[in-house]
Amino acid sequence: MTVTVIGTGVMGSALARALAGAGHQVTAWNRTRSRALPLASAGVTIADGLLDAVRGSDPVIMCVSNQAAAAELLADPALTDLLRGRTLVQMTTGTPAALKGRAQSITRGNWFDCTPTKPTMPKPPLS
Repeated sequence: MTVTVIGTGVMGSALARALAGAGHQVTAWNRTRSRALPLASAGVTIADGLLDAVRGSDPVIMCVSNQAAAAELLADPALTDLLRGRTLVQMTTGTPAALKGRAQSITRGNWFDCTPTKPTMPKPPLS
């Protein structure tokens, strides 16, 4: 399987390393390229540009800093053209419905929302 990971923060990097370690061909892209470079030692290809990263990959995992960043990327017509008909796994922190309509129309329904939400910790009982 050829996979692209968009965003190489803590979660994106962990996903890219795990997928490469499982024998998949992984390409990663990050706005700040230097943050993606350490993944090369794990066998991950570091793309020079977002469109280069997405070309030829299915699925594409989006794991960027926030919903605004994800929406900005998905507003790029060149990216949306490349994503049409592909599987997009959205893992950007936020609300599950925030990008659903836009991403479903781009990918024609091949959209999986794995949006992490902020965990709430139970308060310990007072003694």
